Amino acid sequence: MRINLWQKLNAALAALPTYGKAVFSEGTFSILTSLIVPSNCEIEIHGRIRVANGQSTALTANAIIGANQITVASASGFRIGDWVCITAKALAVHYGNWICDSGSITNIVGNVVTLSANFQYNHNVADADILASSPSALLLSGVSRVKISGGNLDGNKANAILVYPVGYMGATSNEEWRSNCGIAILQSTDIEVNGVYSHDWNLHNIAVGFRWTATDMRSQRVHIRNCE
Repeated sequence: MRINLWQKLNAALAALPTYGKAVFSEGTFSILTSLIVPSNCEIEIHGRIRVANGQSTALTANAIIGANQITVASASGFRIGDWVCITAKALAVHYGNWICDSGSITNIVGNVVTLSANFQYNHNVADADILASSPSALLLSGVSRVKISGGNLDGNKANAILVYPVGYMGATSNEEWRSNCGIAILQSTDIEVNGVYSHDWNLHNIAVGFRWTATDMRSQRVHIRNCE
C-alpha cells in the first residue's frame, strides 16, 4: 500500500509524546484527509497546509441507512485514509433538508468504497448522489490542552468540490463540522489558536462546535486570537 504525505503526518501527530510539539516548516503540505490533532500537544505552523484539488465520482448503486459501503463509477482517484462526503450533486434535491454522511475511507476493493462509520441517511442514484473529497485541515475532536499557532490554512475553494455536509455521522445534528473547515473543534477543552490565517474554505475558516439538536458538540475554554 502506498503511504501518502497526509498518512505520514497523521502518524507523526499520533506518536507525539504528552505535551509534545509538532512543527510544520516552511513550504506547502498538500492533504486529502483531515490531520487529527491529539490532546496535550502544540502545533506550530510556519508554512501552508493546503487541501488538494477536490475529486468526486457518482454512485452507481443505492446505499441504505446502517451500511458503510458504497459502489461508485470510479474509485481510482481515492485512497485509504481520504476524508470524504456522500451528498447530492444537485443541492436542490436536499435544499432545506440536506442529507450527507462523511468519514474516512477504510478500504477500497475495485469500485466499492468502505467508510469509517455506518451511514445515517439513504443515498440514491436517482438523486445524483456523489462521493467527494472534503477534509478539514486540522480536526480536534474530544481533545484537551492543545495550542495551535501560525501558518496558512488554505481550503483551495476554487478547486474544491462544493458540498454541504450536514449530517453528523454517528449522531443527529444540523451541520457536519468535521468537513470543509480550516480548523474544526468539537467537544474539546482548553484550546488556544493564535495567529492562524485560515481562508477559502467551503464551510468555515475556524469552527467551534456547540450544542445542535440531539448532539452535544460543545467545546469549552476555546481561545482564538489574532486570526484571519
